[in-house]
Amino acid sequence: MFRFKQVCTYTGKIMDSSTLFKVIVGSWFIIQTNLPLWLKGDKTNPTLNYTLIQRKGKEQLLDEVKYTKNGKQKTITGYNTMHPTNPRAFSWRGKGLLGLFTSRCEIRLIDPNGQWAVSWFSKTPFTPEGLILLVAPLPYPLLP
Repeated sequence: MFRFKQVCTYTGKIMDSSTLFKVIVGSWFIIQTNLPLWLKGDKTNPTLNYTLIQRKGKEQLLDEVKYTKNGKQKTITGYNTMHPTNPRAFSWRGKGLLGLFTSRCEIRLIDPNGQWAVSWFSKTPFTPEGLILLVAPLPYPLLP
C-alpha cells in the first residue's frame, strides 16, 4: 500500500482540492507506471484528459483516457468527483456501461506549475492498486 498524508508540491506547499482540480485540467502523458493495463504493450500512447464540468449540481472532472490499440484510437470515459473530506482524492465512475464501475484515485505529488504529477489508483476488479507518473505536454515543440 502506498501512503501519503497530503497533496504537496515539490516546494512543500499544500494544495487545496479546488486549486488541485484546476491545475490538473488538460492532457497528461503517462510516462511511468506499475499498472499492468499499461505494461502489457497492447495499449500505447496513453493520455489522461481532464475537463472541468458542472454535472448533477457539482463541479466534476470529465475524465477521458485515450490510447491506441491495434492502430485504432480508444477512449475510456468517466467522471471524477472530489472526495468530501480528502482534498487530494477523487471518486471515479465510468460513463455508459462503465457506470457500473468505480475507482478511487489521489494526486499524491504535483508540480505547482502543472508540469508533472504522481497519481495513485485504488485496486479494482480489473487491476491492482498502482502509481502513475504524469507529465503535461510542453507548450512549445522540442527542437531536434
